[in-house]
Amino acid sequence: MIPPPLAADAVHVWCGPDEAASPGALLDAAERAQAARFVYADDRRRFVRTHGWVRRVLGAYRTVPPAMLRFTRGPFGKPALDGISFNLSHAGEVALLAVAAEAVAVGIDVERVRPLADIADMVRQCFAPEEAAVWRALPPAEKMLGFFRLWTFKEAFVKATGEGLSRRLDSFAVSLGSPPALLRPHVAGWSLHDVPAPPGHVAALACSTPGAAVRQWRLTLAGEPECLSDTALP
Repeated sequence: MIPPPLAADAVHVWCGPDEAASPGALLDAAERAQAARFVYADDRRRFVRTHGWVRRVLGAYRTVPPAMLRFTRGPFGKPALDGISFNLSHAGEVALLAVAAEAVAVGIDVERVRPLADIADMVRQCFAPEEAAVWRALPPAEKMLGFFRLWTFKEAFVKATGEGLSRRLDSFAVSLGSPPALLRPHVAGWSLHDVPAPPGHVAALACSTPGAAVRQWRLTLAGEPECLSDTALP
């Protein structure tokens, strides 16, 4: 595969995983050991398939055989790779991989939209006061989707910064506007994006560059990149 050109202000969002043969052969020893720890075969299969796909995509950008990629981890455990910035999120069979130039921090999150019995408690515990006020003002029919939009924006941001769960989700605030935005704290240069996701899912992207040109891609059955969006996402 020859990857699409990656400009300094661009973010590529890959939709997957694909149906590559023997994806387990691409994993390193640590990944194979992690896969073996899954109790359920379906979880193990999804892990192997997804991480093999990630290696195929990232190996193409780095012009390195997928099995030869060597990942490191940041202070809070975020995987990293010399020469490129990336982040993975998955929900069941759905996986999204954000790829950008090394200088651009990226975070992506995808969630399955579903009823939650404790949704009001989660809003109270995890959302900033201004976010909670916006959510409570939504019509009842919009509350579930509104919750997951806010949640994915927040998860994408802490994944992009590399802090993950070490940062309290109520320590910052995002908007549901068009385009969405980081309201507090005001950090220059950051942008948030809604990302198209399969039916029944919602996804969001955070990146440390304003006005990023975000395009979606997937691997065809022939293993070549196919652009799913002709114009950059807002």
